[in-house]
Amino acid sequence: MQKRLVLMHEVAKVKWIYQLAIDDPAREQQSLEALLQQSEGLDPRFTTRFFQAQFQAAQQMQREDFASWKEFHSGPFAPLVDLKNEVHSLIDRMNLHMLHLLREISSTSDTLPPLFRRPADHIPPAIWQEALTPLLCKLLFFSQMCNNKS
Repeated sequence: MQKRLVLMHEVAKVKWIYQLAIDDPAREQQSLEALLQQSEGLDPRFTTRFFQAQFQAAQQMQREDFASWKEFHSGPFAPLVDLKNEVHSLIDRMNLHMLHLLREISSTSDTLPPLFRRPADHIPPAIWQEALTPLLCKLLFFSQMCNNKS
């Protein structure tokens, strides 16, 4: 999750320079459908909630970058990455890796993965919590938090 969120700074740079929308519902739906097809052994509702939280956290990272860049009149940025061919492919691989880890976590529910956030990655605490909430709900049964995020 952490690596995926850090990558969102690069995604935001591309979207900022080319004035692209932060939200990309078609890409999210395509990604989610592909992940659900490969999520055998996992509850599809949990898988959907988990990855929707990742999408929302990623969008929030990009929004915060945009707000900062707007405030400080930042850009242009160089070198830019190829969003569609390089970054989307890397994000898809990260998503599959997270899906694999979710399957492992689900099979050994007594083991909690490391959930720390490195300050150097510049992931605000609220965004980190957004990304973690579905996992914490499943693993630790925080029913009140889960009910508020459903």
